[in-house]
Amino acid sequence: MKKEVFAQEHTYQRYIIGKFQNADFVEKMLKAYGELCVDSPQITGYEQVGAWTIIPCDANCIGRGAFLDLMSWLCQDGGQAFAIGIREENSYIAVRDIDNPFGDTAFVKFDDGTVLLWYLPKGLVDDMAYDVLEDTNILQEVENHEMFLTMIGASEVLEKIR
Repeated sequence: MKKEVFAQEHTYQRYIIGKFQNADFVEKMLKAYGELCVDSPQITGYEQVGAWTIIPCDANCIGRGAFLDLMSWLCQDGGQAFAIGIREENSYIAVRDIDNPFGDTAFVKFDDGTVLLWYLPKGLVDDMAYDVLEDTNILQEVENHEMFLTMIGASEVLEKIR
């Protein structure tokens, strides 16, 4: 039996952060995602902080699988998007697996060093749609979610979501 790695979803403050080329991209993509993924409540709120867009994704509004799927969905047309789950202990970041030509996987790294391969779209219906990656160098340069935001040049986002 697979071990649950995530804490209870309601204990995280979750955000998708991204950089997008067009001002109306986020609104258009959130609307389109809501129409495609009708089982998930609509996510419509977002704010601009410098060059970054912050999209709050409360666990009461969107499940873990849809949260990670939405992050990947927003990585279209040259957009960069990352998912972040923040809690007092063991926050995580998620990034799209850019080496997967099918675009159906993401990497999740916890502050404690645990790295997962998350399977999209299976994760829409299965909260255990992941494998723990042992002895991997994926995201090894990232010690925690704060360091990740600093590395990608999103320090102003960190100040906003703390």
